[in-house]
Amino acid sequence: MRKLLIAIMASMISLSGMAQSFIHGSVKKNADPTKIDIVFKPNYNSQTGEYVNYFQFSVAIPAAGNTGVTATALAVNAFQDMGTIAPDGPYIESTGEMVWNFVFANPSAPS
Repeated sequence: MRKLLIAIMASMISLSGMAQSFIHGSVKKNADPTKIDIVFKPNYNSQTGEYVNYFQFSVAIPAAGNTGVTATALAVNAFQDMGTIAPDGPYIESTGEMVWNFVFANPSAPS
């Protein structure tokens, strides 16, 4: 019986992992030297009627020499319904980095 339960649990974990849709991101320079662009690209094709209802990411920079730095996220293109996302933080980590956490949560369909 124990082996059967372990097999069922392993199957459920592997199936839930395959159902996940991941988004890759990269950072690039902005024309304004005080800004950066973070570009997210989903590695899947959206189905008709799909929308983003929860999205979270973090950004970290070295704390040394960066006092007074602020962070905001402005969603555009496919993520335009998110608008401007205010971050939690910055938090200073023991590694000497300032970290901002951005969270977007929308339980209803966007306009």
